Amino acid sequence: MKKQETIEAINGLPLFELKDVAIDDSSEESRVMLWEKQPKDKAVVQIGDNESLAYVSTRYKLVQFNEVLMPIAEGIDSFEANIKTFKGICVMDIFPDIAEFSDNDLRYGITAINSVDKSTSIVIKFNVKVNNEPLIFPSKLAGFVKSHTGKGFQITQDYINVITKVKDAWGNIVKHFPEIEVKEADTFKIVVENFKLNKDNKERVELRMNMQQPMNLWEIVELRLIEISKRNYKSEVHKSKALERLGNEIFNYALVAGV
Repeated sequence: MKKQETIEAINGLPLFELKDVAIDDSSEESRVMLWEKQPKDKAVVQIGDNESLAYVSTRYKLVQFNEVLMPIAEGIDSFEANIKTFKGICVMDIFPDIAEFSDNDLRYGITAINSVDKSTSIVIKFNVKVNNEPLIFPSKLAGFVKSHTGKGFQITQDYINVITKVKDAWGNIVKHFPEIEVKEADTFKIVVENFKLNKDNKERVELRMNMQQPMNLWEIVELRLIEISKRNYKSEVHKSKALERLGNEIFNYALVAGV
């Protein structure tokens, strides 16, 4: 989606509210339900739907999806974006049309995450689009990205500096992963565990190793991307979490391998 379409999509995102919580204090012998209000508890529900997404204290500050995403969309002149929601979680991948956010055929972007169910803090992370899938970088690589709201968001020099750092790290991975072959049992075991290879991919890598035509680490990354792309997830948010886990797997291995 371009900027205007993204803004319209943000305006259409669900809204949430806090509702009182009560418990049934009746005894097993009683046939009458005795509801007792809980003065320190609230339930987070989507407006128009009474399904409780989380129970919070009365001190909890509810931040709507649009409060985080709209300032980001309005703060960037031109971009492409994708918004995913599942119950109380919202994820927006946004790719600014800024020279520093491109590197030949690669696109770098920002992933903004908000939840009203306490599962995720309001955070802004960085990503890179590989095979049309946004791989999210670990927070430890771009650790300053935590944010309380999207208020006043703009691409500052701090963001440009982090993107430069991310591009350098990813460039090393793209360069050196194809040079690292999985041809020994010890390496195979570490790769299987680190990249959480499923049974089929594990057999593919092992077969190539036994044929003395070993796969390299970049081919294994591509196997994992294909696996994630083909799998049927409960929602796009769940798929985004899988891509974030793969990002962590890649950088964890790069750290161990000294890439």
